[in-house]
Amino acid sequence: MADITRDEVSLYDRQIRLWGLDGQRRLHEANVLVVGFDAVTVEVVKNVVLAGVGALTIADDNQVSETDLEYNFFVTAQDIGANRVEAGLVRVQRLNPRVAVTAHLHKPADLHAEFLGQFDVVVTSGVPFDEMTRINAAVRDAGHAFYATGLFGWMGYIFADLVEHTFTVERPRPNAPTKLGRVSLTREVLDAHVDSANNERLQIREVYAPLHIAVENAVKLPFASTLKPRARARVTPYLPALLASWETATLATADVEAKARALGLPATIVTHEFVASFGALEGVQISAVAAVVGGQLAQDMINYLTRREYPIQNIVIYDAKSGQGPMYVL
Repeated sequence: MADITRDEVSLYDRQIRLWGLDGQRRLHEANVLVVGFDAVTVEVVKNVVLAGVGALTIADDNQVSETDLEYNFFVTAQDIGANRVEAGLVRVQRLNPRVAVTAHLHKPADLHAEFLGQFDVVVTSGVPFDEMTRINAAVRDAGHAFYATGLFGWMGYIFADLVEHTFTVERPRPNAPTKLGRVSLTREVLDAHVDSANNERLQIREVYAPLHIAVENAVKLPFASTLKPRARARVTPYLPALLASWETATLATADVEAKARALGLPATIVTHEFVASFGALEGVQISAVAAVVGGQLAQDMINYLTRREYPIQNIVIYDAKSGQGPMYVL
């Protein structure tokens, strides 16, 4: 791919000030695949295209329906019955003609490992758990980043597997020098120095687990064993609900209470009313929730590609009713 031009330096001036010219160059060289063109991923697509990602492929074999018109601002009523990606491709391209945008009219099950391995970042949305884990494995084998996302009405989630990711964080100089070495099971500080502006620059490495291993480990440890009692009581009930939903074909057969117990969480965080309300929202996509989740996911992708700031490790669950989006390490 061609190097970033003077015109592009001028166009992306404000974001280059945030993550530097090298960061913008990495973004410019990145090849991204989005699987599923739904409420969350239209937000992701919008943000990464405007940021100047090099190439974007959108894979989806579904047709535009009236429901799409509620959240997909890339399609119109005239597009009903047409493929979602083909219908929206021209409008996506108009956001930033410098980005190479491609439609791939295939369902997730048809995306083979060789195809998936060519992308620097792969995002799936609304994909069944077995397909998520298969895609995750293929992308991880290629050494590239994988994200999974989805909505359940007022709840949205982001899972990240960045394999092994090294990034830079800049912060005001602390009173005492930062020690090098491992600071958690997943994080290690590789370098720390003070620059000419008296800011400390840290180089940090994060190591990740793939989706199926993360889910298995959450029960084996169990997840709550590393939390203090008060922190356990504050864990969102959406966490066991989400993990339980991944084990079953429908939420109607998911045992959320059993999953909470397996995670080591207090039974009081899951009520019958919550389980009923969560199940009723299966498949419901709310634009306001998608905007928050898609925006955070796009920003994390940009951080990953530019190698700046702390990444998601490894799951974020956003509850629109409370306005909170805690991050958990499974």
